[in-house]
Amino acid sequence: MSPLMQRAAHAYHWVLYALMFAVPLTGWMMSSAYGFPVVFLQIVPLPDLVSANPELAKQLKEVHEALNWVLAAAVA
Repeated sequence: MSPLMQRAAHAYHWVLYALMFAVPLTGWMMSSAYGFPVVFLQIVPLPDLVSANPELAKQLKEVHEALNWVLAAAVA
């Protein structure tokens, strides 16, 4: 592989890691904004990251959905 292709592959790898971190985080924030409790592995209740706010929840839902589509496209 050329050095440019190696750098692109390395950058793409980090983009995938960033998306794998961002998607659950935005989902957690969205659930907190909607007022839904988040429980990790059905054992550990997680704290709310943001206070209940329906407007913020709608915005976070859009961001969460968009990130999911970007991740699906990146994997495909």
